[in-house]
Amino acid sequence: MKKNILISLAILTFGVIMFLLGNYIAATNYQVVATTDNPQKANEIQDALTMFTRPTIRYIDGSKYMIAIFGTNKKQVDYAAVELVEKGIITDDVSLNPNVDVYLYITSTKPKKIQKLEKKLNRALSKRLSHIDGIYSAKTDIKIPMIMFFIEHPEPITATVTINTNKAFDLDRISNTTKSLLTASVPSLTKENIKVNFEFEACDNKCLAKTYYGQAKRALLTDKDYKKAIKNLEKAEELEPQTYSNSIKYLKKLIELNKKLANNPNNYKLYIERGDLQNIEEYSMFAHNSSITSDYQGAIEDYDKALELNPNAYEVYEKLGDAYSNVGWRRCDVCKLERNIYDEQHAIDSYEKSIKYLGGNDMIYKKLADRYTAAKDKKKANEYYAKIKNPKVLEDPTVPKPDKSGFKPLKRL
Repeated sequence: MKKNILISLAILTFGVIMFLLGNYIAATNYQVVATTDNPQKANEIQDALTMFTRPTIRYIDGSKYMIAIFGTNKKQVDYAAVELVEKGIITDDVSLNPNVDVYLYITSTKPKKIQKLEKKLNRALSKRLSHIDGIYSAKTDIKIPMIMFFIEHPEPITATVTINTNKAFDLDRISNTTKSLLTASVPSLTKENIKVNFEFEACDNKCLAKTYYGQAKRALLTDKDYKKAIKNLEKAEELEPQTYSNSIKYLKKLIELNKKLANNPNNYKLYIERGDLQNIEEYSMFAHNSSITSDYQGAIEDYDKALELNPNAYEVYEKLGDAYSNVGWRRCDVCKLERNIYDEQHAIDSYEKSIKYLGGNDMIYKKLADRYTAAKDKKKANEYYAKIKNPKVLEDPTVPKPDKSGFKPLKRL
């Protein structure tokens, strides 16, 4: 009898453990980002999230569509939430998961429970706001009123946000994004009931110039607002002319090429020229300036278009290989562009075609061998390394060598 009881307890314990483990795995396997009852909006959200490094799932819970990211965590959900707000995808019929069940307070009027929920909610949303571009840190103070079911008009939820940043950032953008993010994350909270305060960190000319440059880059790549980009670049150049002296020149050239392409959309040479303007490092250790037009993905698109218009533009293949060799190195938790084996293969294919149509040389053999090395194909890598006649080509050209004057390379910002 005693033995049977022990066996039953063991089975019960095992079942409870497996149940808890299953719930834990399910909870950590995916995190809900957004909820909506609008199927078109659900599709739009999922289309945006499937560009992140992790796959998404959409399922229906009652009448609501739940959009989640697989194999992710709360930090990545916060990144995704910010991205959706900044893209204008979040509207009144969409709510964002705040990583805290804000509905819990409805079930109780106990002050201690509400205070505990307030702390959790403020802590979670402060972390979420810190992922907005320009916010160094944020502290939210959201007050949840006592809600009794028999009270017809309860006191509204209010929020005060203190944001730590520097004065060179676009404060209007930060404030608007903050309010949109909070109202989407907290039911019943309205923008009118959110007060945003700014605290500014000390920032010298170099720091401010870097910030203005970052704002210009954002205006160029994200907003396609060239006037705003130039305005910020002018401020950066005024503070640090040695570093940003060429950026405005490059940007104006890009604007000029855009106008030419608008009038001559079938001119493949213009696509190559624009691709070349983007197929460069943003910060070079050899040049004491920056190139705001650096955009390897944009270069790839332009080179592909040039080849579409003129399949015999064989000079494009090496350029395309260079762009694929550099695209996607930027890393973060949910970057839209992350390097993978397909980028390596595209680079390899491009270099192979360049050699096929234009013949080989030591430099392109080195480039191709390096890509085979990255793709872990040692046999092919050694085959191309063996073709190199000049041993100096095997030296890393990206490492500057000090001269007698004690040259030091410019550090990346």
